[in-house]
Amino acid sequence: MTPYEGGIENDIDGGLPFWPHGSSDHGEKYMTVHGKEMKLLLSEKWFAQSKARKPERKTELMQFIQTVKDNDYIIVMIK
Repeated sequence: MTPYEGGIENDIDGGLPFWPHGSSDHGEKYMTVHGKEMKLLLSEKWFAQSKARKPERKTELMQFIQTVKDNDYIIVMIK
């Protein structure tokens, strides 16, 4: 099982499941993902099947994915 199969469902924007890699000094949980991996996972098929409570956030994420470069290192945080 990969973190994306066993992570916490992201029902805010329909993005990657959250699998924390650590905590910041302020107690915020975070995970990291490479741009290439994120783009491969968050495909049109993924978004068509994902559930998002906030459709506008899903649209923002879809736009963000279009700007991500393969060598980008993305940090996802939960506050």
